[in-house]
Amino acid sequence: MAAEVVFSNSKFVVNSADLSAYVTDVTLNYGSESQDASTMGTATRKHKGGVKDWSIDVTFLYDCSTGGPEAVLFGLEGTTACVEYRPINACTTDSRPAYHGIATMFNGPIGGSYGGLLKFTTKAQAYGVLTRATAS
Repeated sequence: MAAEVVFSNSKFVVNSADLSAYVTDVTLNYGSESQDASTMGTATRKHKGGVKDWSIDVTFLYDCSTGGPEAVLFGLEGTTACVEYRPINACTTDSRPAYHGIATMFNGPIGGSYGGLLKFTTKAQAYGVLTRATAS
């Protein structure tokens, strides 16, 4: 039987500031570049994994008070920070891993739809290796 997880309690931390209470959407992107290793006479392309890359896209409810995401992240624009993401906000185990690394922070738009809640977005883009931890 496949595990079924309701995605409702993740953790996102930047430079020890826990911003989890403001998160509405978060996605970890992880992969490697595809390099074409095909040569003449090859009937099917050969793909070799290349350099790895990762990022974390996050959308928050807007809050500019001290400790809120806008205040914490505004001064980090274009600089590096320590980030941690846990899809399930609990002690890390084999079935509840945590991901952490150093990333360059890029803040996105502040906005939303008429009548909706104001949102603030950011992207943590790889500046080093992403580590997957299974024990806290």
